Amino acid sequence: MQWNEVRPILQAAYDSLERPQSGRGLGHLVQMTGSEEINRTLGREPDDRRLDVPLKYLQDAGYFENSYRAGDGSWVNISLSEKSLQLVAGWPRPGDDLYDRLLTILEQRIDEAPTADEKSRAEKLRAALASAGRDLVVEVIGNVATKGL
Repeated sequence: MQWNEVRPILQAAYDSLERPQSGRGLGHLVQMTGSEEINRTLGREPDDRRLDVPLKYLQDAGYFENSYRAGDGSWVNISLSEKSLQLVAGWPRPGDDLYDRLLTILEQRIDEAPTADEKSRAEKLRAALASAGRDLVVEVIGNVATKGL
């Protein structure tokens, strides 16, 4: 199964959490969803079984917490993990704040550099980080922060 097949289902799981659920009062958002709600969000019949394999992949990859299969085979009590929320809802990832702090420190070093050489090196480092891109730098910083060198 390819990520481009699974990603829309993860997004639909998140979207189903953001919609008011029937019987819970208008505007009441829930923290758990299930295959029936995800199918509705995707415009499918509630008991459509095409979700079974992608939901299992997402569960095994750590995108869900606390989900399980009910007796009828449907998925229930799906909670999105932090990993999911980082991907579909823009939650911060390990290293996000470190990247911003790193750039701030570099700016200060550039502004306060005692020599032209030191200023030039800080500018080159800032340019290299910008060229590498936020996602790559955050991934590297996050790995160092969580796993060490």
